[in-house]
Amino acid sequence: MSRLLDKTIVLLICLALLVRGPVDAALVSWLCVAVTLACLGEVVPERMRPALPLALLACGALAPGAGAYLPLAAYDITRPWEDTRGRWRRPPSVAAGALLVCACVAGDAATAPLRLLCCGVACLLSARATQAERAAASNRQTRDALQGRALELAAKNRDLMDRQEYEVELATLAERARIAREIHDNVGHLLTRATLQVEALRVVHAGEPRVQADFADVGATLGEALDTVRASVHALREDSVDLSVQMRKVVADVTAAAPLAVELDVRCDRVPPNACSCLLAVTREALSNVLRHAAAERVVLRCVEHPGFFQLEVTDDGTARSAGGTAAGGAAASTGMGLASMRERVEALGGTFWAGPCADGGWRVFVTVPKGGAGRGAA
Repeated sequence: MSRLLDKTIVLLICLALLVRGPVDAALVSWLCVAVTLACLGEVVPERMRPALPLALLACGALAPGAGAYLPLAAYDITRPWEDTRGRWRRPPSVAAGALLVCACVAGDAATAPLRLLCCGVACLLSARATQAERAAASNRQTRDALQGRALELAAKNRDLMDRQEYEVELATLAERARIAREIHDNVGHLLTRATLQVEALRVVHAGEPRVQADFADVGATLGEALDTVRASVHALREDSVDLSVQMRKVVADVTAAAPLAVELDVRCDRVPPNACSCLLAVTREALSNVLRHAAAERVVLRCVEHPGFFQLEVTDDGTARSAGGTAAGGAAASTGMGLASMRERVEALGGTFWAGPCADGGWRVFVTVPKGGAGRGAA
């Protein structure tokens, strides 16, 4: 927009010079040509732009009527353009300057100095516009770089916040588990011992009905307290088990010193402690096998909760191991201790286990644990 304004100013200067002399049809025709070339200079590809002012200069050197509009050509002849490699180029300055001087002198010799002065003003306007465009381009680059840096810092900040929340949640769960252990190992045992002592005293004072009633009340109170402690321990233990957090910790521990990209997707709400332990153990063993045997670069780990069971799937893109896997209850089982251990853990909860090569390469471990079987062996 600023260049169109500059060209309008240059055109008005050219018209002001024409007022001093007679105006004929040739001048009007060349006015149309000059305006057309000036407008085309704003829409044609940059590599074609220098040809337009050079054509006007050539016309000015040959046709006296075209010389009145040489400042428009001078404006465009000093304007650089950007080539395909991103470098700024200008028309040959010496040849263009010589052609411009010849065109100015070819007309009326009396007005040649004034034409040259107007051409100099046009060149200054063009140089000012070019400097402004480069400054604007530099400002845009700086703005884009700052915005990119801001987005990068925002992403890092989100990662740090997520990491902080993860660490806080992990510490909270660990503290709940510790409290549950302390209550179970200390308070629970003390209450159990007190209950046994009360029962022993009841046996000793078997012939005293009044004492028996008092001991029965104390025993009932201790039994109620013990049941309350057990319920609290179970609640704390269940609250201390968050499969998503534990999975992330297992992945971080196993891949701490290995260049292995793990895509983790855990979509489970509340997982019983024994099922959570089983799934974590299978995940740890599967990732360890990937690091030791698969030569993989990427692992996809998904754990999904279905209405009747929990499903775990670990798939890598490495080389398939020679030991094949079969579904639980199948014909031949793998001889590897790791696979056998995983199978035993899963089948102990009534689940199914399969491990073997994928059709498109890599290795796949597939586990399902029924929700009914997940409650077996709960503490």
